[in-house]
Amino acid sequence: MKLTIKQLTISLFCAGLLNSCTFINKTAYSIKAQKEGKETNLFAKLKKKPLRVAEPIFITTAMADKVSFFPFAPTTPPLVFAQVEPLCIDFEPLKSLQDDLTIYAKKFLGTRYLPGGRSKKGFDCTNFTSHLMEHYGYKIPAGCSQANHGEQVSFENVRKGDLLFFGYKSKKGGSYRVSHVAMVVSDEGEDIHFIHAANRGIVIDNLESASWKTYYKSRYLFAKRIIQSGKDETLAMKGNQFVANK
Repeated sequence: MKLTIKQLTISLFCAGLLNSCTFINKTAYSIKAQKEGKETNLFAKLKKKPLRVAEPIFITTAMADKVSFFPFAPTTPPLVFAQVEPLCIDFEPLKSLQDDLTIYAKKFLGTRYLPGGRSKKGFDCTNFTSHLMEHYGYKIPAGCSQANHGEQVSFENVRKGDLLFFGYKSKKGGSYRVSHVAMVVSDEGEDIHFIHAANRGIVIDNLESASWKTYYKSRYLFAKRIIQSGKDETLAMKGNQFVANK
């Protein structure tokens, strides 16, 4: 049976419409799949790192007097507090972060020592402490240069998260060579315990252990504090990274 020009035109139009619907459905499905994939990746990332609550910054009257949310409006009475959303910073209590860091570090107890290692298959000392800090947003390098980061604190005042560096001091004084690093897992004022990737694997030692008395005590150089806090013992984090003291 022969088709008329009108029938042929209608057939071609319907076929084109069907193809268009199929293309739209495939595109919509693809977009949905990508969106679900991104959401899955987002939740996977959140599981790896603790979710920190964002809180606004409030500026006091001295600065607030100069702030106007309606710049062309008539003069308004002085503001007591003004919320500035663009300067929003995340906060986490210092104690909470210290405890989380310590718990996370202890999960690696028994992991073997591996030169250059940076995974559950094995760690060396600086890669271990670098990994722990980076897991909570502090970017510090592995290697001897790690000792250049943070604020130096006295051995008597170390607390959870502080790093202890060991090595060799020059007999002439002044210079030193870092050979090992460990992280404190005890609170300030308590008997000092530290976790580290030693030759026997990742272990916790203290000042009463044989390894401290026979090896580490004589090689202790200094302690550094990477995790800083304000007077209210609250940590500030800009964007996705904590502000580390370099």
